[in-house]
Order: sequence, then structure tokens, then C-alpha cells
Amino acid sequence: MTPLEVTSYHYNMSTRGRPKGGDSAQTKMKIIDAARLEFAKNGYDGASIMAIATNVGIAPSAVYHYFQSKEKLYTDVFEQTSNAIWESVTPSEDASTLLDAMRELLDDSRQLAEQLPSYSDFLASLPIEARLHPEFSELLEKRAVYQDRTFRRLASIGIASGELGFLTEDEATELIRSIVMGWFFERHFRQAEIPNSGESILAMFEHLPKLNERLKKEAEEEFEKKKKELNVDKDSPEILVAEAITVTSQAYKLKGTVKDKSDFFLEVDGQPIKVNKNGEFLFEGFIINTNEGEELTIVAVDRWNNSTQKNVKINVDLKEMKVAKGYEKLLPSKVKANKDGNKIAIIIGIEKYEYLTNLDAAFANRDANAFREYAVRALGVDPSNINLLVDKDANRPKILKALKLWLPQVGGENRDIYLFFAGHGLASDDGKNLYVLPQDGDASLLEDTAITRSEIIKLLQKTNPKSVTMFFDTCYSGQTRNEETLVANLRPVRIVADDQEIPNNFTIFTASANDQTSGSIEQAKHGMFSYYLMKGMEGEADKNKDKKISNGELIAYLKDKVSKEAFSQNREQEPNLSGDEDKVLFSYK
Repeated sequence: MTPLEVTSYHYNMSTRGRPKGGDSAQTKMKIIDAARLEFAKNGYDGASIMAIATNVGIAPSAVYHYFQSKEKLYTDVFEQTSNAIWESVTPSEDASTLLDAMRELLDDSRQLAEQLPSYSDFLASLPIEARLHPEFSELLEKRAVYQDRTFRRLASIGIASGELGFLTEDEATELIRSIVMGWFFERHFRQAEIPNSGESILAMFEHLPKLNERLKKEAEEEFEKKKKELNVDKDSPEILVAEAITVTSQAYKLKGTVKDKSDFFLEVDGQPIKVNKNGEFLFEGFIINTNEGEELTIVAVDRWNNSTQKNVKINVDLKEMKVAKGYEKLLPSKVKANKDGNKIAIIIGIEKYEYLTNLDAAFANRDANAFREYAVRALGVDPSNINLLVDKDANRPKILKALKLWLPQVGGENRDIYLFFAGHGLASDDGKNLYVLPQDGDASLLEDTAITRSEIIKLLQKTNPKSVTMFFDTCYSGQTRNEETLVANLRPVRIVADDQEIPNNFTIFTASANDQTSGSIEQAKHGMFSYYLMKGMEGEADKNKDKKISNGELIAYLKDKVSKEAFSQNREQEPNLSGDEDKVLFSYK
């Protein structure tokens, strides 16, 4: 797409007078184009609505007819400009080499700067405006997403072609970002391109294959040299860890140390584990079958491919473990599904909040850890396709990173996505927006620190999934699982989640109506909704015993069990379902 094609309408600045026929789309586009010029020239504070209106040939009041505020006008200008620019400079699908893709990008960027200078001028001024006006900081994040998408596309081309074979995708992305954005800003501030700067960039990329071969050769030579200089490490790593430990709860922590003469990597049950500079590691897990305990396999492999394996038995002291009579333990081992590489899960549990003192979401961490096992065993999600975020790892930046960056990288089109959230939720004062509260969220600053459910849905939609199933063990009444108030003098919200529109391929299970409290079961040490959700997935929800559990069967089971359990606690709670009741959630053996 050429730069002149990036916008559907551009007006003649000499045109004056109100548009005839009331063509609102044209008028709105005229205002956006005039505002872009004004913002780029004078900045946000210096921009004049009067000047914008005069350039369009309308009264200033007409500007506010289309845009409720100056801030809204600036935001809409950003959206239109960003979409146009990044669509224009995104490498085509035909580009087979990084050199061709970079040549295409530089040509499009030059053409854009020449024909539509206000576009790049406006975006270049955004970092300054965001510093002066924190309300525009989200626009910087959006710009970063646009950039990351383009630069990662270039990086993947370079790695696939071998031109950047010596770099990881992240390293290649940052290299390209630095070069392109440096070239862009230098050209912007000089108001002209440095002679032959673009050609120099292309020349550098043209020599990358040779550089790649040279670096590869040098690395091989260096490796051989070190092998001669050093005595090859023939000893396997030493794993210092207890052969067995006994715990009094289903959650456990395993500490250990690895020693070796050379570098090494460590895995526990196939999961890569971080090791500090002293070789110390910490692994946290959750025992499902308390009668048999858990056996962990620890493997350490050094740079010379020497390996050591050690098995550790984790036992539970059932006498000390408090599980109430009448509540069966969760046993995901009851069900088994085939692993499916097209399935992805994001699982979030937040029990303790940074800004909510003594207002815990009881057992939310246990719920999240337990659901991970059901995602693997019942839903068939490969463990490598699961992103588990618990407590401090479930802050707002990390949740958004999982949705915006991790999910598109792991996902792709036509995937089945599952999202589980156990924690606090709240609603806006008018009851129109439903929020999930991250670990660092502040209940009194929802718009700034929380995440709307609609935003989560939009981010999931962007991956073009085959289906999305969401489980929310939270409520929006302004109360905790123990019915404590999150915000002083907060009135319950009288709107149900089902009233909000969701895409056709989405299914949403919610723990309660939004004017109800989502409670917990103290004796079972789980959230009420989460406990019966997972018991239902063990096969209890399979009413017709056909080894298939549909959405309708599961919600019917949840409504029955949860409403009765809540009644025994002298309150009301009834789960809700939004989506296709006939759709099969999973089949099991």
C-alpha cells in the first residue's frame, strides 16, 4: 500500500464553508486532518480549536459536535494516524529477505514523509505530549505495540533468511527498532534526511549474511580454542536437594542448589527453572493427589552436555492437612484428554493485593494452581502453552504483556484459548464497565490501574482464535469472597454480565450475577465457583455420561451446586453462562 492510499479522504486546505449535504464522515475526516497539522505544529497545549475549525471551514462548536473534547480529538487523530502509517510501512508478505523488506520500508517511509509530512511529525511529538499529559501515556503503549508488530515481522524475515541467524528474535527486533527509529527521528529533527543514510542502512543489511558467516566461524574457533585452553568438564552437575520432603498443605516449595565447573541449565518436570549466581533455585508446586503425593524429576545439564537427574518425593501429612468432611479433594487425574498444540491457556490467581490491606481473595492462588492441572489433564493444553500468573506475577503490566505479547507469539490464528481469573472484580460507578483487579490495582482508581473485561476480550480477539472460553471466579458487587467491602460506601451494581455483547466464538462462565458476592468454601480451601467448576470437569457435570461435557451441562451443574452451597451460607450466588450451551467444552477418556 502506498502512502497516498493510507487514508480514504484528504481535503483541499483552501476549501471553506460548511459541507453541503451533511456528509458527516467527510467532515469528521477533515477535522482529523486539520487537527493533525495543528497538533504537529503547535503541540497539544498550543493547538487551537478555532484554528482547526477555520481550516475546515466550520464553526468551533461543530468540532465539539463530532468530538466531545480536545483530548478525544487528539486520541482519534492518533488512532487514524497510527493505523495509516503502520499499515503503510508494514513489510509485504512477498518479502523473502530482510534486505528487500528494509528497502520497501525505507521507500514507503520516505514517500510518506514527502507526501504526508504531518503524519510523522505528529507521531514524533507524542513522547513529549505524553510527558506533559499522563492521560496520553496509553497512546505510547499502543504505538509500541504497532512498532513491535512491524519490527518483529522484519526480525522473523531476517532470521528465516539467515541474514540475522546469529541473533534471537528479541535481539533482532531491538536491533531493527534501534536502526529504523534512529533514522526516523534524525530525519524528523533535521527536517531532512542525512544524505545516503538510507543507502548506508541497506548496505549494512546487504553485508549481514557475510557477517553472519564470520561470526559463526569466529564462535566455532573460539569454542575450539577454549576447549584446548580449558580442561573439558567431564563431571556431571551436582544437585543438592532433599530426596523427600513432607508438607502439611497441597501447596509446596522445594529449594535446592546445583554445582558445576561450567555453565548449566536446570529443569524441574520439564520446566526451565531460574538459578541465582550461587546455583540456588526455588520451585513451587501444587499437589493434586494427596494420597500419593508428588514426585519431581530434576535435570541439570552443563555446557559439555554432562547431565544429572534426581527424583524428589513430596509427601503430604494427611493428619495435619485440614480438609473438611464432605468435600472431596480435587482429583484432575480422574480425567484425561489428548494434548493439543492448538490450545493455549492464561491462568491468573490473585489472593493478596498490594493496595487492599487485609482484603484477600481467599484461596485464589490455590484455585489458579489447581486449574492449571485441569487445563493440562482435562482440556488437553500442552504445559508449554500455559502462562500461569499468581500474586505479584499477576500485576497489570504482566497481565497485559501476556495478552498483548506472549499470546500472539505462542498463539496465532485458529487456536482454542482458555482464560481463568480468580481474584477481585469491580464495576464502574455507572455499572457499564466491568473490571478485573490486578495485583497492583487500586479499587479507588479503576480506570488507571484495573483492566476492563471488554479490553481483555478485544485483545483475545486480535489473535483471530478459533474459540475462547473464559472463567471468572470474581464478582462485581464491591465485596470480597468473605463479603468485606472493597470500597467504602460502594453501592452494589445491578447489571449482569450476560447483558454485555460478546463475539460469537466466545464463551464466558462467571461465578455470580454482578449484584452478588462470589464466595469461598473455607473447609475445602477453594473458591466456591472454582471448586465446583473443577469437580464438574472431573466428570460430575457429565449428565448423560457420554464422556463429553458441554457448556450447558457444566453451567447446569454449577448453578445447582453453587446456589445450594451459597444458600447454606445464608446468601445468594448463581453462576452465569454467556455463549453457546450446546458447544462441547471437552471430551475425556
